[in-house]
Amino acid sequence: MQQALQNLTETQYRRIDLHIVNDITIRDIAKLEKVKKKQIEKSLQLGLKKIKKFFEK
Repeated sequence: MQQALQNLTETQYRRIDLHIVNDITIRDIAKLEKVKKKQIEKSLQLGLKKIKKFFEK
């Protein structure tokens, strides 16, 4: 799992950690980072896609 996480950008890693590990809502992450909710959703989507691709190898 650690290798899969190393493929993420720093931003993707932080957002996945906040959302999945710490159970913070997408809306709250967006407020915290002062960005739109869509940006958080897209970042999470791309990050999770990278993790999934890593394990499909």
